Amino acid sequence: MHLLLSISLGLAVAVFLATAAMDFLYVLYARSVAAGRRIAAATFSMIWHLVTALIVVVYLKNMLYLACVGIGGWLGSYFGMGFAPPVKSKAPERQEG
Repeated sequence: MHLLLSISLGLAVAVFLATAAMDFLYVLYARSVAAGRRIAAATFSMIWHLVTALIVVVYLKNMLYLACVGIGGWLGSYFGMGFAPPVKSKAPERQEG
């Protein structure tokens, strides 16, 4: 109960938004790697790691912020997948038979 009382609503919202942004950036990073866009991939990776470090510093003080991390991560990936167009596969098509 003591941990629950020590949660700041503003900080919980900030952790949630930062985690959603982190997962959104990860999706963009992965798509940039798949598309062979090195500068974009490196930039998304740098920002992604900075946001991750900030989140870790915050939730190590109170583990209940992990709920905000989990929900924000799920939503960030979900919306990230809808934001960028899918990367076309370069793999050859498999033949049946």
